[in-house]
Amino acid sequence: ASLPAVMSLSRGMWLGMGVLVVWLSFMLLRAHRLRAVAAIGAVLMVAGVALVASPAADLLQERAANGHSDSIRTALATDAVKGANASPVIGWGVMRQIQGSPQSIAIGQSTDCDKCGNRRIGSTGQLWFLLFAYGYVGAFLYFAFFAAVLWHFRNDLSPLGIAMSSVIVLAAFYSIAYSRALNAMASTMVAI
Repeated sequence: ASLPAVMSLSRGMWLGMGVLVVWLSFMLLRAHRLRAVAAIGAVLMVAGVALVASPAADLLQERAANGHSDSIRTALATDAVKGANASPVIGWGVMRQIQGSPQSIAIGQSTDCDKCGNRRIGSTGQLWFLLFAYGYVGAFLYFAFFAAVLWHFRNDLSPLGIAMSSVIVLAAFYSIAYSRALNAMASTMVAI
């Protein structure tokens, strides 16, 4: 599964895998499962050596250095925060399209380029969607629910408890870069 993850070029997924390793190690240490933590360390070392020795290392460096979607994501996140500032309690209810693109107000959709400009505010991550659509109050309540569940089960150090908490931690982390599709939300709720 690691080769498709590397080849996907998804920096958010790469970071999420790192968050998962840190969280799992933390929870396993709390559960006094030192062999499992040592196994994670050994797998990471072998994977790191294999990655450095493979052509995928150049691919990773190139992708990390060239964020082709960074300006769009930054512009849409900025607009989401501006929208939340303008309507902090109830938000705007839905996503809205920006006028033009981050490069120019004149760049927009046309018959020649249906993918130009007019990106939707809130389409680049669940956090940004919640801020724009439901304001600060709605975004807070959304994350507070998952934080409360995580807190409630904080001492469940069984394999199932650790897996459930991992799903919640990853859902929170991935909300920065990815929107929650119905299936992803259903999987999170099943884990809970």
